[in-house]
Amino acid sequence: MQKKIYRHIYFFSSVTSRITAEDFQNIWTQQVIPLNGNIKGIIKSKVTNESGYTVVYVTCNISKIAVLDVKISFNDKKKIFGLLVVPTQKEFNFSPPS
Repeated sequence: MQKKIYRHIYFFSSVTSRITAEDFQNIWTQQVIPLNGNIKGIIKSKVTNESGYTVVYVTCNISKIAVLDVKISFNDKKKIFGLLVVPTQKEFNFSPPS
């Protein structure tokens, strides 16, 4: 997305039946970028398991906002079925009470 190459994104068929690569490009360039700015770089990424699905959070340095996460959800066939731009969750250390 940073290099503006949208045709190589591998969405699950339930997504591609509703949105084309061109539609995704239009959403990204006409809605996400004007609101948040361009991706200037990737700060970090982490992989989690949510409800049995692999979810990757890519924390990006954004030009208008300091940081945002791009949340990408994958099905068991490693196809994207969810892609969201979400606020970055701050990490904290938890110490149980003694």
